[in-house]
Amino acid sequence: MSTERTPTSERIPAEGGRNRRLTPVPRNYGRLEQLYEIQTVLARSTSIEQDNGEFLSIMTRGLRLRSVVLLDTTAELDRTFTWAALGIGSAEVEHARDEARKALGYLARASAAPAAVVRRSELLPGGAVEQKIGARAFVTLPLVLAHGGAFGVLQVEGAAALDERDLLFISAVANQLAIALDRQHTKLQLEAARAEAEEASRSLRDLQAISKAALEGSTLDESLTAVLRALSATFDTDVAAVLLMKEDGKTLWRRASIGLEDIDGADASLGSGAAGRIAATRSAMFFDDLDEVEGVSSTLRTDGVRSLIGAPMFARNRLVGVVHVACRVARGFTHDELQLLQLVADRIGTIIDNATLYEQALSAIASRDAVMGFVSHDLRNPLNAILLSTCLLPAAAPRLAKPVAIIKRSAERMLRMIDDLLNVGSIEAGRLSIETQPEESRSLIAEAVEAMQPAVSEKSVRLETRLPAQDIVVACDRGRIMQVLTNLLTNAIKFTPEGGSITVTVTRAGTEYARFSVEDTGCGIPEEDLPHVFDRYWQAKKTSRLGTGLGLAITKGIAEAHGGTVSVESRVGLGTTFSFTLPLARAAAAPSAHVDAQFSEHQASLHRAGHRTGHRVLVVDDEPNALAALAFLLKEEGFVVETATDGCHALPKVLEFRPDVLIVDVEMPGLKGPDLVRKVREDRPELPVILMTGHSDHVIATAQMELRASHIRKPIEIAELVSAIDRALEKER
Repeated sequence: MSTERTPTSERIPAEGGRNRRLTPVPRNYGRLEQLYEIQTVLARSTSIEQDNGEFLSIMTRGLRLRSVVLLDTTAELDRTFTWAALGIGSAEVEHARDEARKALGYLARASAAPAAVVRRSELLPGGAVEQKIGARAFVTLPLVLAHGGAFGVLQVEGAAALDERDLLFISAVANQLAIALDRQHTKLQLEAARAEAEEASRSLRDLQAISKAALEGSTLDESLTAVLRALSATFDTDVAAVLLMKEDGKTLWRRASIGLEDIDGADASLGSGAAGRIAATRSAMFFDDLDEVEGVSSTLRTDGVRSLIGAPMFARNRLVGVVHVACRVARGFTHDELQLLQLVADRIGTIIDNATLYEQALSAIASRDAVMGFVSHDLRNPLNAILLSTCLLPAAAPRLAKPVAIIKRSAERMLRMIDDLLNVGSIEAGRLSIETQPEESRSLIAEAVEAMQPAVSEKSVRLETRLPAQDIVVACDRGRIMQVLTNLLTNAIKFTPEGGSITVTVTRAGTEYARFSVEDTGCGIPEEDLPHVFDRYWQAKKTSRLGTGLGLAITKGIAEAHGGTVSVESRVGLGTTFSFTLPLARAAAAPSAHVDAQFSEHQASLHRAGHRTGHRVLVVDDEPNALAALAFLLKEEGFVVETATDGCHALPKVLEFRPDVLIVDVEMPGLKGPDLVRKVREDRPELPVILMTGHSDHVIATAQMELRASHIRKPIEIAELVSAIDRALEKER
């Protein structure tokens, strides 16, 4: 028979030898102590998995419990902890767990599948088993925070009936658990975020190193090799390779690799082998053991490659190829490495695409330059014949004066169009020839204004100049700057109405530059069109194709080649001002003396026929009309002239005729001009040579330097050619 003990008062000695009765400690006070202990345990706890025994022992000191279930669910975790008293079977444990999950289903919303699931069942320290199964009663409390909903539950099963004070105690424990678990969740999130940031930072550093390596090469192959070295170092692999898709879209071929010597069998078919499967699926993949992969290239098998990770390369939504790294030992790659390799593959795809476009652009530019060179030459030949033939017409005949002038103007306009096309090509290629020397700004403007007087008179506009009292000397290529001024004045005349005015000014722009401006009172340019006026081939809609649309682009290119700038200001209905700057000349240099080379072929007093009697000139040109006109005009100047229509016919005439000067066209069928000169030099190394060409300046400069020859551009002005012959003869003397 058992007896129930009731609390009794204890006596302790009191002061003065008398005893004092103590009031019994209330039961609630004991629970507060236990709750404080639990709070202390949970406060220093770093993990519920490790510290659960201590706080459960405290709970079972004040409560007789059969089982405890703790459910902890977040976006990342789904943890279930079950503690049962010794003697409780697995069926009862599973029943308790199910009841807790049912309760959580009512209390919390369903979430996405968690990243980690934990299920643990352990012995409940201090647990009791008195209660029978049929009479089981569970107390389930949600784990809730003030700023959110329920993220778990605490379920307890008493071995005896639980009273109100027990429920309050369990509720307080649940609150403490919620706080502790939330703190742990936050810590886990911070650690995960820190780890993720460190991994992202590491990946970014790796990506930057690989991107930097891509910039080291001067060619695509050098860049790819540098990238593969950096990639192999990043992934700590033995092999790396880039395979590009062939035009048939079915085969990959190896463009660059490191760690692989044999190139035989390097091709991979779409869908076959590791690279082929990556290309076919268009997704990154890793293969921990290539021995289990069918169709692996013989190169990889021969080199003993065991593990491989690869990613497809894309450019403009088009599959470019595959990049992969591999090891000769079995290795497991991670998904983080897979993601990093895909980022690298995207950049390599862009690099390859840009390099391909660049190579295509260079090829297109080279083809265009070649075509323009031939077209220029072929167009200049008939122009040369036309202009030379006009020199044969009697200039004094009234009936012929106007038609001859029309022919010359038309031919000169066509010549300017050819020059514009060639100049644009030279500017784009960065080889526009500029030979600067000191030039007086007054002289430049005076020459340009004089050249435009016929057009000014025809349009009935005023052309004025505003020049500084003290002349400004600039460093420039006179011919090129005359082209700039002519372009700007031509535009101003074109868009200035009859009775309007055009003003040319020059001023200092700071201490190092001079500013030239051409201002007109024309229709002006709309503000939205101003950013485009220096674009190639651009024209305002109202101009109705009044030119090639290249003049201002060439103006900009020439000014910038001198180290200057161009600008435009305009207001619709009021006019436009175009300006460009040129660097000032050094004080020590003196301005050049410019002599106007344009004079009538039959009026030049400096080139008398008798002065040249007996000097022999051999002219070689494949254009018969120009050749005949040129021979006639040179004979008129007093030279003894012999002609040949190609290089093969010219060689024997050099030996027989023994010319004092050889004039030869650069571009001829068969034996070309430069080849003819080289052969002639073998016998007569000091023979003066004048090259006639319709090619661009850089071609002329190359030929001059190699052949030690002077040159003259087509179409030929007879006075210019005669001067060149005289200079050559003077050198011989």
